[in-house]
Amino acid sequence: IIEMVNKAAVKQFGWSRDELIGHNISMVTGGDHAEKHDGYIKRFLRTGERRVMGKSRELVARRKDGTEFPIELGLTEVESDEGEVRRFCGFIKDLTSRKAYEADIVRKQSLTSGIIEASFDAMFNINEKGVIQMVNGAASRQFGWSREELIGRNISTIVGGGHAEKHDKYIQQYLTTGVKRVMGQKRELQGRRKDGSEFPVELGLTEVNVSSGEERQFCGFLRDLTSQKEAFAKLESSERQQEAVMNAN
Repeated sequence: IIEMVNKAAVKQFGWSRDELIGHNISMVTGGDHAEKHDGYIKRFLRTGERRVMGKSRELVARRKDGTEFPIELGLTEVESDEGEVRRFCGFIKDLTSRKAYEADIVRKQSLTSGIIEASFDAMFNINEKGVIQMVNGAASRQFGWSREELIGRNISTIVGGGHAEKHDKYIQQYLTTGVKRVMGQKRELQGRRKDGSEFPVELGLTEVNVSSGEERQFCGFLRDLTSQKEAFAKLESSERQQEAVMNAN
């Protein structure tokens, strides 16, 4: 039974002090917690089991108008003289703003993931050691490796030609000197598929902002240039043929 409330409780729940005092705590507890709350206290009094006592947990509270909102509840027993009725003190923190913020972050992350997955270019995230942390579906399709096979491998796994051995050195040089030999620039090199075949790609690599003290991270994309190179080769061949015909005349 509620014996005392502060101004914050009155403001949060929409009941006056007089309306709250004398009623069961289930009056302000939402969801399925209302029916269980008395049971938790009775179990604690009977067994000493601290299922909710002395701990903070998240649940749903209910206002006077019936609307529910997320809260963090902390409940602890108040010291009393032997023989007195045992009393408990609770602290309730409104989590509405925090939950809205968290939901917004999840929404933005979901949107970002969707954009990454929708990309036709292979996209990846590597750490400062060149180890792959994330790849999108296009990377898996282009290189013939599953996500699980690529994650945890060095980026040199999918870099062909003489670039594989140099790539880690480029990153380490950048980390040491700040010289952007490959960082923030696009360049052409050879990509290597799981079957060992190589194909022309355009690589773009940039550093991702992370919290201070965290391992530095890099995001990159690899664009398959096969079709572009083939079209250019056909154009050159056609131009040479036209030139040969003109010279023959």
